[in-house]
Amino acid sequence: MNKILITGGAGFIGSHTADKLIELGYQVRVLDILDPQIHGSSRQFPDYMHPQVECIHGDVCCIEDVSAALDGMDAVMHLAALTGVGQSMYDMQHYVQTADSGTATLLEVIIKNKIKLKRFVLSSSRAVYGEGTHVCQQHGQFHPKTRKRENMQQGFFDVYCPKCNQSSRSLATAEDRPLHPMSVYAWTKNIRKIYACMRLKPFLYPSLCYDILMFMGLANHCKIPIPAWFPFFIHA
Repeated sequence: MNKILITGGAGFIGSHTADKLIELGYQVRVLDILDPQIHGSSRQFPDYMHPQVECIHGDVCCIEDVSAALDGMDAVMHLAALTGVGQSMYDMQHYVQTADSGTATLLEVIIKNKIKLKRFVLSSSRAVYGEGTHVCQQHGQFHPKTRKRENMQQGFFDVYCPKCNQSSRSLATAEDRPLHPMSVYAWTKNIRKIYACMRLKPFLYPSLCYDILMFMGLANHCKIPIPAWFPFFIHA
């Protein structure tokens, strides 16, 4: 397994993944639409891309682009998606199209063309767990639902126990806890996981899905609506 396709490979996570794979001796091809919100209107691959990466400007929702990108590949790392939880709540069609239709297109091309992949890796997000896991001192562990709007409007942002309404504390969240997506972004991440598991396992494709918690560093972008505190970490 030495030829790997990274969808969305010009983004922050994708470009760093490409760098590491090349360092480990793999051949890397990137398929990226170069969204102007992230990469600007020039639609040029950024200067930080490793010179040994084969860069293809294309759309993961386009069967022709995906077919060309998959040609000769041994493995796929599927990262292509839009970022920004808040923006997903009003750009719903764009987020669903990219994350879910893009995943469906990729899987369809792989299965219909009987492409013999040795590994398929799919990225998801910790957002699929919602508020995570909390514990109440009196009633123990629970999985909270959406916080009450009236509490947040009054400046109360704690997660409260549903039984006694006392403030709780957060715990580490286990991967097998019940999912509770609370945004369009989170739902798109959950649905693409379902697509991958539903379609790849019957065809015996070795596959792996992982949930990304948080990331920051060089090559990150601040051109999307994000929490107000985030740029301070980027530019510190």
